[in-house]
Amino acid sequence: MEKIDYKLQSIQNLTQVTGEDITGLQHELDEMRKYVDMMDKEGTVEWRKIKPFIMEKVNALESRISSLEMARK
Repeated sequence: MEKIDYKLQSIQNLTQVTGEDITGLQHELDEMRKYVDMMDKEGTVEWRKIKPFIMEKVNALESRISSLEMARK
């Protein structure tokens, strides 16, 4: 029963996602990548320590946005 409920919730969420939502998320992700590039140029020690964590999160977000976009099609 929980599995069916989860699927129904997922379907409901997908029907509420618009192309504009996905475009907005992609734009925000692009802005985050620009920030990462800017921080790479500065090259501080602190940045080098947290960059792997940030890149892991950015890549995970990119994957989730792509999955959402494919599910809409």
